[in-house]
Amino acid sequence: MSLIKETEEADNTKVKQYSVNDSHPMFQSIRGIVMKYAGIETLVEDIIKKLGNVQEVYLTGDLASGVDSPLIDLLIIGKIDKNYLIQLIDKVEPILNKSIRYGVVKDIERFNGFGGSKVRIY
Repeated sequence: MSLIKETEEADNTKVKQYSVNDSHPMFQSIRGIVMKYAGIETLVEDIIKKLGNVQEVYLTGDLASGVDSPLIDLLIIGKIDKNYLIQLIDKVEPILNKSIRYGVVKDIERFNGFGGSKVRIY
């Protein structure tokens, strides 16, 4: 069982996508390290509880690729209260000293076409 999953597009075998195998025994430990490093552990836990029907949350962008960045990119899957999310982000950004950019999709099928680096954090 590998920590990194590799998939190829059916119509283009030259393109490979990599993602984290969240059923791997080390996933939760590594997830905790990444979240603490990125400074988003507190953000995720607080927001998830109060946002609404959150199915999954992914860290994307530079931080998901392992590159330090002043920007936290999040993709949230579910039906959420966006006004509440904006209020929380306004409070959390100064604490983390990072800007937060987010996207929301209502179901996982819309997210499956995302080709960038991503790490599931919830």
